[in-house]
Amino acid sequence: MERAQTSYDLATKSILARAQELALWARNPMIGARLASIPAAYASFCESAGRQLSLASETHLKNALSGSLLLAERHLLGSIDAIAPFIPQSPGPPPLPPTVPLRLYRVQKEELEASDTLEYSDDPEELAQHSPAAISSEDVSLMLHLIHQVNETARLNGREDVFTPTNKMFEAVIELNGMVPTNKLVFGHFMDCLYWIFYEGAGKDNLRFRAEQGGPLSDEECAVIWDIKTLRNKLCRHDQGHGDKSSIKRSYRTLSEALASLGLRQIPHKSDHYRMLHRRLIRRLVDFLSGLLQKLAPPSS
Repeated sequence: MERAQTSYDLATKSILARAQELALWARNPMIGARLASIPAAYASFCESAGRQLSLASETHLKNALSGSLLLAERHLLGSIDAIAPFIPQSPGPPPLPPTVPLRLYRVQKEELEASDTLEYSDDPEELAQHSPAAISSEDVSLMLHLIHQVNETARLNGREDVFTPTNKMFEAVIELNGMVPTNKLVFGHFMDCLYWIFYEGAGKDNLRFRAEQGGPLSDEECAVIWDIKTLRNKLCRHDQGHGDKSSIKRSYRTLSEALASLGLRQIPHKSDHYRMLHRRLIRRLVDFLSGLLQKLAPPSS
């Protein structure tokens, strides 16, 4: 638990330094509070898991609990670094309170407990192989780093930010940080976050990464963006059965194509469906951002 306390102190110190640098407490205290909620969630999990570990007698459970603490520590330290570039630099409307509780740490623990092949390890990379949630969490962190790198590269080449940092984007980044969609409600929040970042945050009807807006990508290379828009609008936030017969048929066909591109041939209704869609969308966005970054960077001489 001393190690957990050290990690908590490091994360809190990093947050406080960044908040002081940007005068967050005076300018927008709700943003500071949302940042502080990350180490708070970690501390709460460590207290609970540490108590269970002190009472555990079975070796497998001990391994799972100690492993879940290491995975939580890795997430805490990595997420502070990934989120920092998205802290808004100018005042704006305060972000909303958390929509979805941070469930990642508990899900990682449950997945380690359910693993028949888990042995003691102090290597987070090895432990993550027993937890699909931990792997997805690392992909989310990579996705956030790539968004920042895309913006930095665009600036270096005299362009405006591709993804405009706003309070709404910051809110989405915080939500994505520990989200594990297992039902339609949480999956809907997940899709809202992706929509805010990759559609609204990139120009909405004038997407800055599209070739017709001066960006480097063809519409075919933006396929994952169209799938996000379809899933959010036709599955999560609107009734695909609304409208005349031809528009209803068209909506279902578009939704079917988007789901099929992610490996699902039916309307999602089980936890495994939502987890799979979450995992595959994040992976496709990592590939999308990697391709965008490569095309934004000028060829080396």
